Amino acid sequence: MKITKDQARGMLVGKAVGDALGAPLEFEPKCRDLNNLVTDMIGGGPHRVEPGEWTDDTAMALALADAINEKGVDYMKAIENFHKWYKKGEFQSRGSLFDIGITTQEAITRYSKDKTTAFHGSTSEQSSGNGGIMRMAPVVIANHLNLENAVQDSELQSKLTHASKTSLLYAKILAEELWQGEPLDKYKSYKLPTDTEREKVMSGGYIKETYECSWWSIQNSDNNFEKAVINAINLGHDTDTSGAVTGMIAGRLWGYSSIPERWLKVLHWKDKIISEADRLYSLNLN
Repeated sequence: MKITKDQARGMLVGKAVGDALGAPLEFEPKCRDLNNLVTDMIGGGPHRVEPGEWTDDTAMALALADAINEKGVDYMKAIENFHKWYKKGEFQSRGSLFDIGITTQEAITRYSKDKTTAFHGSTSEQSSGNGGIMRMAPVVIANHLNLENAVQDSELQSKLTHASKTSLLYAKILAEELWQGEPLDKYKSYKLPTDTEREKVMSGGYIKETYECSWWSIQNSDNNFEKAVINAINLGHDTDTSGAVTGMIAGRLWGYSSIPERWLKVLHWKDKIISEADRLYSLNLN
């Protein structure tokens, strides 16, 4: 199904919204009580975020987006942008870095010592974190006219920091589903049964868990953006990323127009994120 401009905006803004909603809950133990769900931009948490402030998931997506032009993705610029974010806090609304995964940090550090290549992602299966899928929306939006390129660029952008076989597999799968705009039957075995009890839905930093958690949250949402993201962030553990990936998928499925206005009102850099989504969409890479 062709990606509309509303869905392109939904993909990038939706991930920022989910990220910001989940940020205050990061590292919480498994599953908030159903009578105590977080449903608004509350702020706080381990990083003392402001209401509407997002984490590394969205900062890295914006850094990646900045490296995409009418010729495609400039991967050397992308990794250099990641380095600027790491060292100077560029692409982060508070102007300083406060949240970064170990695998990402190690890859950026390797780049700082060897700038002959952009790709420093670990190939170790022990490094199969969710960093490669949390930031992939920009390459799917920019390649909305070409599925093959969307998948290829999704894998390549993952390789910047996460290059294990598992990381690349899930980057490929999610890119294809985002581009097509639906959970594909051929990847059904990678998802949890819809009736899985929420206490049994894993939600840590392992890429497999993030993928499963996000699709479970979507498929138990009655096709509702708000419910999907609330499902995800209240499962505990890596809540900013499960919120971001769920918001990215939900935004693709149901568009920017499906995101509650009360969340958009406080989202950091909302207009800038919308503008970047529109710019990427207008590239019409083919």
